[in-house]
Amino acid sequence: MEKNVKVSEELFDLVKNIQISNPTAIFGGSIALNALGLLDRPIHDIDVLFPIGFSMSKNFNFKDIDAFESSETITDFDGVPVQRVGMKSSKTKICVFKLPSEQLQYTEVDFFGLKICVQNPEQAIWAKICYSDKTYKHRKDLFEVFKNLLTNPNGLQRFTNIVNSNKKAYNSKD
Repeated sequence: MEKNVKVSEELFDLVKNIQISNPTAIFGGSIALNALGLLDRPIHDIDVLFPIGFSMSKNFNFKDIDAFESSETITDFDGVPVQRVGMKSSKTKICVFKLPSEQLQYTEVDFFGLKICVQNPEQAIWAKICYSDKTYKHRKDLFEVFKNLLTNPNGLQRFTNIVNSNKKAYNSKD
């Protein structure tokens, strides 16, 4: 990896190991927003999404995990309870979220040569909004995302296209 990339080698290796051991993993947060061109900042943590009922003990590769930090139930923007498990690997924080299937729409992207699924931008932005009262980082991210959507001539159209294609793909699964 080049020196000026926005992810550390450790973070990239973790994403790769998660994706290899769980091909259905969907990456959210700053990974998704960076990959979709809506955010431009270094990535320091990993948010990974799985469906409700996903068994971490059976399906998650723990070889890179140094410590479990927390397990809690939070509420999403619709008031739906979401299980969140916080872990740490060396220097990288990993949060696993178990979500209802309607919140698991995704786009496949190239992440430094690795094909991964990232959360659709609409859901990733809503998650940032839900967390914006907890840290300044989330408010700052939202400001940049909205600035990019409004000032980039293709920003809103690209966002609309991604959201619409995800809705078509999701609706066709019914």
